[in-house]
Amino acid sequence: MESPQELAVSFDLLREKNVEQLKTLNRVVFPIQYQDQIYKDCMACESITKLAFYNDVLVGAIAARCEKQPDGKAKMYIAMLGVLAPYRGYKIGRKMLSSSLASSLGRVKVVEVVWIM
Repeated sequence: MESPQELAVSFDLLREKNVEQLKTLNRVVFPIQYQDQIYKDCMACESITKLAFYNDVLVGAIAARCEKQPDGKAKMYIAMLGVLAPYRGYKIGRKMLSSSLASSLGRVKVVEVVWIM
């Protein structure tokens, strides 16, 4: 059962079919417009970019990409992490970050996480 401080969200990966939903969410949440290339980069690392849905409505997203380093390890770059205002405070951002990090660790050895601002 959900507590009043937490909502049960489901995750989906970023794909061609839902990239427009992410762009719409980002226009609402962020004061900048992202270039199309960032979405392509994030789709290339599909398992670490997560879309959060509550009752089949997109309420948040984390978009990230991994880059392998010469030593074989990797850096995870977080390009965006946002939740619609009415859904903030319900630990959705925390769940997205945890899920994304867990997925990245399953693919490559991520040794550093970088927040792109």
